[in-house]
This record gives sequence, structure tokens and C-alpha cells, in this order.
Amino acid sequence: MLLRTNVWLSAGGRATIAGLALLCLLSPAKADVGPQRLFSDGVVLQRDVPVPVWGRADPAKRVTVTFAGHTASATADKDGRWAVKLPAMKASADPKDLLIAGRNTVRVTNVLIGDVWLCSGQSNMAFGLGGCNAPADIKDASFPAIRFLSYWEHFAAEPQEDIVNTSWHAVSPRTAGGCMAVPFCFARRIYRETKVPIGLLNSAVGGTEIECWMPPEACGGDYPANAGIGKRLDDAVAEYRRSLPGAVAAMEKWLVSAKMALAENTPMPAPPRFPLHPNVDRARWCRI
Repeated sequence: MLLRTNVWLSAGGRATIAGLALLCLLSPAKADVGPQRLFSDGVVLQRDVPVPVWGRADPAKRVTVTFAGHTASATADKDGRWAVKLPAMKASADPKDLLIAGRNTVRVTNVLIGDVWLCSGQSNMAFGLGGCNAPADIKDASFPAIRFLSYWEHFAAEPQEDIVNTSWHAVSPRTAGGCMAVPFCFARRIYRETKVPIGLLNSAVGGTEIECWMPPEACGGDYPANAGIGKRLDDAVAEYRRSLPGAVAAMEKWLVSAKMALAENTPMPAPPRFPLHPNVDRARWCRI
């Protein structure tokens, strides 16, 4: 599934894979101003719609965002969150800098304006071009106006505010192998026809069922037909938490044995199986 989107971040729920998903690393107290990590060097902003930009700063700190002759300001709330909207802009392959100023100034470089596509699904969408028999496609992949985020699959027990560490890459023979194959072919064709810059967001995880992607409000409440899904996950999370103390004790015991084996150059004992959170060990509870 490929969707053009001006929604940069979707925070899921208790049953959600944090594929768009995300770690908040900036402390709200005495924090330098900083944007959400999607706004990093090489980002593509969505054309023809107001552009949201957001991040963290000191509480009550005024933050000013400047880009392409436009300026927008906001005051961080008590938790240090801020958000502004830049006006709608036409597509542009002319790289510009995005400035975010508060207690400090952050400069995001090489920013284009074009179409941003959310690429979601299972392994057929996540599969990389480098895994295909496509040496000619990789060799000829010189498209500096097509950018993609490096792979950033991340599982979390709770909704997250920022993505894990990742970066934007322009498509080139050096980087194309790491781009998702289906979105690459799609973006290449669209760009050749339109010359509009393209940004590709990958939110695809192989072998996942729809239940794994559902937010908590879809697991009951206004959707009573789905209440059983929510209960299954709640029960799985409770079982996971009950199993942690014993699993930690077993792992600590194994570490002692493993250190002794290394010191004495004897066979290493097999480590115990450590339980996975249901959002990761999805096959245990997702299937109906």
C-alpha cells in the first residue's frame, strides 16, 4: 500500500507496531530546541499543503521555524512540546535549509519540497532492492531528488513520540540497495514523469497481521466486535510481565556459567529463552 501523506507521524497503541515509531530522547527540562527526527538533513516536505514541523524545547520557550522565506513560531508547552505549520509550498528540487531557533539553533540542510509517500505492508513492501536480481537498476539509480529513510523498524510497548535513530538517503548507486524495491520502482517511474521530488517513508514489517497494527481504540470501546483482540493482547502482556522475574533470574544464572566457561575454555552453556513482549512475539497472539 502506497499513500501520499502529509501526516508525518502516527503514534499507535498497545497493539501497535511502532513502525512509525519512536523514542523521545529530549528532556523537557533544560533541553536544547530540537525537531522530531524526521526533520533531518535531506528530508522531503509535502508540497501544496500546510507543512507541520514539531519537536521539543524548554517548557514555555519560544521556537521559531524558518524555511524558504516563511517563518512560523510557537511556544513549547509545559512538557516541552512545540509545533508550527509552514504555509503550503510548490514542489521544488532546489535544496534549502530549515532553521529551528530557540535556546539554540538547529539547521536542517538539503531540504526539498515534493510528494511524501507512506509505504506500508508486509515483506513484499519491506523487501530491499539489494535483495533483488537488479544490478542494472542499482547501477543506474542516480536520483538525488528521490529520498528514503534508512530502515527503522522498531517495536515498543507504548506509543512513542519520536522515531529511532535513522537518516534520509538520496537514491544513488551507493544507497539504492538499501531502498525498498517496490517503492523504488514506483518513485522512479513517478519522478521520471513529473520531476517532482519524492520522499519514501517505510512502515512495513514482514509476517505481520492487521491486529498488530491496531491502536487501542480499535480494540473495544466504540468497536465492541474487536474487544476479543484487545483482551487477548492484555492477557498476553500480563503473562509477559509475570514471566519477567523468572526469566531475569535464569539469565543472571546463565551469565555466571557463561563467564566461567569462557574463563576455563569449556563449552558454552545454551542461554535460556528470554520472553518477548507481545508486540514483538506477535505470532503468539495475533493469529485468529
